[in-house]
Amino acid sequence: MFLYVWMLVSMTFIFCSLLELAIVGFMVRDETVAKKKNQQKKISGNPSREESPHGIISERRFMFPPGCTESSKSLNSCGTGCWTPERIDSISSVMFPLTFFVFNIIYWFYYIHRKEIIRENLINRIDG
Repeated sequence: MFLYVWMLVSMTFIFCSLLELAIVGFMVRDETVAKKKNQQKKISGNPSREESPHGIISERRFMFPPGCTESSKSLNSCGTGCWTPERIDSISSVMFPLTFFVFNIIYWFYYIHRKEIIRENLINRIDG
């Protein structure tokens, strides 16, 4: 039973690290796409007008959160504050191993202590 708990927690750590990787990858990709769009807008001229494939020209209007300008439409500059992909990755590279290490210390001390209690109970049953 105790080893099932350890395996479940270990798999949870693996899943969380993969989830962190996906989030950071999405944020990096989103930054790259936003940078490419900004470069294309600078080249194409008027960034507030867009032409559809059928030749219809329309103006784009967006609502942005407070403190976000129209020129900074990327996810990181609008609402996520200081949670950049680099910061998330650096925090995760410290926190995942540290929390797994703390979990292992607690788990194995408990497991060894519990094993000793079970062994003593078995000895008392045999003797008694």
